[in-house]
Amino acid sequence: MAENEDVKGIEPGGEKSEPKGKDKIEGPKGKSKRAKRIAGSTKDDVKKGGESDISSDERLFSVISHLSGFLMYIVPPFNIVVPLIIWLIKSEENAYIRHHARQSTFFQILIIVALAVSGLLCLVLIGFLLLPVVVVFHIVCTILASIAANRGEMYVYPYMDRILDKLNIEKD
Repeated sequence: MAENEDVKGIEPGGEKSEPKGKDKIEGPKGKSKRAKRIAGSTKDDVKKGGESDISSDERLFSVISHLSGFLMYIVPPFNIVVPLIIWLIKSEENAYIRHHARQSTFFQILIIVALAVSGLLCLVLIGFLLLPVVVVFHIVCTILASIAANRGEMYVYPYMDRILDKLNIEKD
């Protein structure tokens, strides 16, 4: 059987091998890393409404872990405690909940650090401009993460993948 240019990546016997070099098939372009579906899911796993087969309990725990960030404005330590407890309790059971609880925990720590730095910078007056920016960033990102978690998407907060890489924390 002569090799044909149209049949790259198929070895004799009908078995496919991975294309080499520039012929390698790449994933779909244009999709954001923040809106990834659960690893291993296929188009067949996704229902008509764009929802994957994630249970409502898994979505609920994920949304609670994100929305608990608003507790910072009422009872400050609970914005970290709630997602941390969810992460510790549910991490062995479910990778979806573990991902969202981990993201929320580290994002809340990042926001607390940003607010502390902004508070210190109030001494030189620039903090008064920076504080509202950090608060709006926190609110917008928390709402976006909650919506994505409710849709069944694996949301990654802005800059969190870089921070987790620098801290050598394993990603899902």
